[in-house]
Amino acid sequence: MIKPIFITPTQKDINKISIKFYWSNRNYVHNQDATLNINYTKFSASLGNHYPLLGFQFLDFEKNKEDEATYTLLIDRFRKKEWKGVTTNFTKTRTAGYKHETLTDATKNNRKSEIEITSNNMLIDFGQPEFFKNLIFPNLKGFNKTRQLNIARIKFAFRIRKTKGTEIQESKHIGFINMLGIKTETSKAIDYALK
Repeated sequence: MIKPIFITPTQKDINKISIKFYWSNRNYVHNQDATLNINYTKFSASLGNHYPLLGFQFLDFEKNKEDEATYTLLIDRFRKKEWKGVTTNFTKTRTAGYKHETLTDATKNNRKSEIEITSNNMLIDFGQPEFFKNLIFPNLKGFNKTRQLNIARIKFAFRIRKTKGTEIQESKHIGFINMLGIKTETSKAIDYALK
């Protein structure tokens, strides 16, 4: 007698999801750094912030999505090693790496660190200009540099959190991108480039 073969369905796994990035005009972000002669979107703080939203295409999301589960995009920012001061017995430092801003801190800073995924394709505003100092753009907030920069770069990495009842699962980093603040004599701009 031949024994039947039972095929186990492919297990759904949020780590199988990947991200393809595009600008709000649907042009995919190329694997190159921004230069001052490309067509980037300008914005003016005095006229309101008009900057390119970052588009996310979640590849294989439907294949790995489970019913009755919610999915959240987690936005992590790379932070350099930083000296935090001296306590009684040791020097306190923050290690380098991708750090996740708490919801409380993100809200206080007019940014978003967690956004619910509602579609395979999403244009996401996570408060991009709020990572830069308005008066001396594009200098980064949280740094004490007073010298005016012409270009500044922030590295971001993205994860997905699945919540189903009391079960919570978070993926590894599934997408990386650089955000650049660029200042010329006549304009300010935000641009993106792949890691």
